[in-house]
Amino acid sequence: MIASNEVCDVGNNLGTTGCAVGCGSITAGYSCSGEPSFCTMLCGNSVNNTNPPTYTELCDDGNTVSSDGCSSTC
Repeated sequence: MIASNEVCDVGNNLGTTGCAVGCGSITAGYSCSGEPSFCTMLCGNSVNNTNPPTYTELCDDGNTVSSDGCSSTC
């Protein structure tokens, strides 16, 4: 359950899965919802998500259009 002073809580305090260390904010480039929080990377927001353990969003040019330098999945 998310405490009153928490914005998100993914069940760890690593700060690498979308919810920042201490659960007080959502890491840039992510969207989180639910209890426990489920966080997903946001593609198309000009934030390259290269945080461990994912390293999956290496090219985010601010849109989700392919063939313009980055793919539609970043």
